[in-house]
Amino acid sequence: MKAEYRLILTFLVCEIAYVASARTLARSFTGSLLHLELWWTLLRLLSAIALTFLFLRLDRVSPAKAGRIPVRCWLATGMFSAPILVGEAGLQGVARYLFAATSLVVGLREELAYRGILQRFLTPRMGFAGSLCTSNVAFVLYHWGVHPFTLHYVLQLFLCGMILGVVYHFSRSIILVVALHAVYDAIDSFTPFVTPRFPGFVGTVVLSATLGALLLAMKNPHQAPNKG
Repeated sequence: MKAEYRLILTFLVCEIAYVASARTLARSFTGSLLHLELWWTLLRLLSAIALTFLFLRLDRVSPAKAGRIPVRCWLATGMFSAPILVGEAGLQGVARYLFAATSLVVGLREELAYRGILQRFLTPRMGFAGSLCTSNVAFVLYHWGVHPFTLHYVLQLFLCGMILGVVYHFSRSIILVVALHAVYDAIDSFTPFVTPRFPGFVGTVVLSATLGALLLAMKNPHQAPNKG
């Protein structure tokens, strides 16, 4: 078996083990929401350590071509408008700050898993579009059971993952997508900002527009400017 396939098989085993452990913890924990989040963060950290090891091994087996981060990647920050307009976390007091702080661990774990490992493994085998869509279907399914799967929640999860996947594909920077993910989740921790909040479809429209603008801008990301 090729080294890449051994790595992806190990990744799948680790991810299934993490999801099963996290869901069991959430269902059986009898303490406060804050204590649950602390235990969940510890579990995320352990998972992130394992994923970092796999990510680095994948980098050695199949090195990514690193380069300058295209300035147009910053169009992705348009995604931050979605939680501002439609977010309704409803956290109070210390909980808002704790969840904002743990967003960094969430972003690190999920971006290593779904962009840094899964999307990267699939791209040479399925092409950019195929790997982007497949990894983000997996990203949506990973969130099953965490929140009610309403239409706009699913669409927003998928679109956020697509935006991050596009940024990762063109920048090859795991740090950048982790930062974007963490800031998005941190903003959501302080919602609602708008009362009454906008309907859910507004967030879907904002994220769709952000993805569309990003894809358009990245059509020729390395094209040199015309002279004369």
